[in-house]
Amino acid sequence: MTEGNSNQGQDPILGGDTPASQREASVTLQQRTQRESGSLMDPAHESLADALRITMRVVQFAMIALVLLFFLSGARQINEGERGVRLVFGRVADDNLTPGFQLSWPFPIGDLIRVGTGTERIALDGAREFWPFLTETERRRSIDELGGRPSLDPANDGSLITRDQNLVHAQWRVTYQRREPASYIRNIHPEHEERIIRAVTKRAVVRHVAEQSIDGVLREGGSGEGSLSIAVRSTARDLLEDIGSGIRVESMELISKVPPLAARSAFNQVSSAQSEAQREVENARAHARGALLGAAGSIPAAERLVELIGEYELATDRERAARDDNDAEAVQLAIADRDRWLAEIHTLMEDPETSGQVNSLVSDARTYQLTESARRRTDFATYQARLAQFRENPSVTIHRDWSDAWLAFMNRDAVELFFQPKGVRGTEMRFGRDPEIMRTLERVQKQRRAEEIERQRQRELERREFEVDTTRVEMDAG
Repeated sequence: MTEGNSNQGQDPILGGDTPASQREASVTLQQRTQRESGSLMDPAHESLADALRITMRVVQFAMIALVLLFFLSGARQINEGERGVRLVFGRVADDNLTPGFQLSWPFPIGDLIRVGTGTERIALDGAREFWPFLTETERRRSIDELGGRPSLDPANDGSLITRDQNLVHAQWRVTYQRREPASYIRNIHPEHEERIIRAVTKRAVVRHVAEQSIDGVLREGGSGEGSLSIAVRSTARDLLEDIGSGIRVESMELISKVPPLAARSAFNQVSSAQSEAQREVENARAHARGALLGAAGSIPAAERLVELIGEYELATDRERAARDDNDAEAVQLAIADRDRWLAEIHTLMEDPETSGQVNSLVSDARTYQLTESARRRTDFATYQARLAQFRENPSVTIHRDWSDAWLAFMNRDAVELFFQPKGVRGTEMRFGRDPEIMRTLERVQKQRRAEEIERQRQRELERREFEVDTTRVEMDAG
């Protein structure tokens, strides 16, 4: 149905019939069916539906990706020197995850915490610990270049009090590891870790230095194996274990230790004297060892020989004491002991394995014994022959012996001969020593005296070298 302005009608204002319009219609209204309109809208709807479906697919894939990323966000890479702790709802599910890629529930369901298990070091070397306060310039100098200070300021200078009420300065180095990751993350905040380690080790140092004398602290080695370092390490371990830190102190190294700077020169003098005494002790021991080796050829043989000589001298002392007490039975027992020890000494000295000066002395003694015995036998045989000659012809024997004695006397260096020509009468003789002969005799006598003195000195040195002190003395090497 089509309507237009050409139709006649009544005037709405004046009433009556409205005159017919003489122009064409400017708007044409048409009415179409619903099927015709739907056919025109189908392509738009399809385009919109396709766009919505694509958008939905993208949103779905994005949501799936976000969910996957969410669940994978809990995964961590654990590096070498680290251990991982897996948490689920705040509780430890696994406390020893090894290095590698490890999965875990994402936060807030769970978490994976990495804990370094490598070696860590902290130096206790400042004035806040146990060292004097030093300016930047003084820190660049060695402790020997600082010189003495007249006083110590407790507010700025760190120090330790020893058992004998002395002060000492020290620098330490702490080496530790996080051995139990679960205990560590449960009880230690990483930001407070160093403060806790410092507090624990300082407490242990103060405690054990107070049990030592200042000499003991100054003699302590710096390798971390001294008695003081071991005690400090043990106490620090116990304190960290008591709080469940999961941290273990591996070593406590005493880097430096010095007395108060004002008294350092006096301590250095004492240390020098002790070092000199130690060197003298070591030299004496080396000399004793050399003497024993030179005497017996080996340390075991020398020690056994010294022991036997000591027992022999003790037995001799017991014999002397028993004789003073008129105890015949004790005398016999002491003599038996003395002879037994002497026999063992002879056996050891005659042992082929025993060498050195002992062997030479025994050999010289045997040679002297054989030589002296042969000489005495020769003298005795000569005496017997002379006695037989004297009994047969006394005058001849006496004359021969007198002549021999006269010749021996005249051949002495101190005898001078004066000859007087025959036929001279009334000769006045004034005896005077020839100066040249006197000088020669004096030179010869001095040489003989010097040789005799040297022989006596050598015998005395040998005697002292083989003297043995039977009293055992323990020498303190410190």
